[in-house]
Amino acid sequence: MAETIWVARLKISRAMAHKISTEHGLQAVEVRDAVQCVRGLRFLWDDDPQRGRRAIVETVIRGHSVAIVLYPTNEPLWEIPTTSEVPIAYHEELLKTRGKG
Repeated sequence: MAETIWVARLKISRAMAHKISTEHGLQAVEVRDAVQCVRGLRFLWDDDPQRGRRAIVETVIRGHSVAIVLYPTNEPLWEIPTTSEVPIAYHEELLKTRGKG
């Protein structure tokens, strides 16, 4: 059985919402709508030596493929951190080489 991920609630800080808007031209609500309570998300697990285990979710927003990096919290929710930024090409390569998602 394929591994799945379920994001019941997504916490996006004000700082990250600002960054998403200014650097990527997206609204936090668009990111939330793309992953929160969505079945069948394409993703892979990535163990970053400095930031720990995270889920890299590939989805489409406004017709464009985007990668959303999610970190687990101590609460039953996932968070987009304020300091993480990894280019989509890196994530696409991870999805291809690891065969997950």
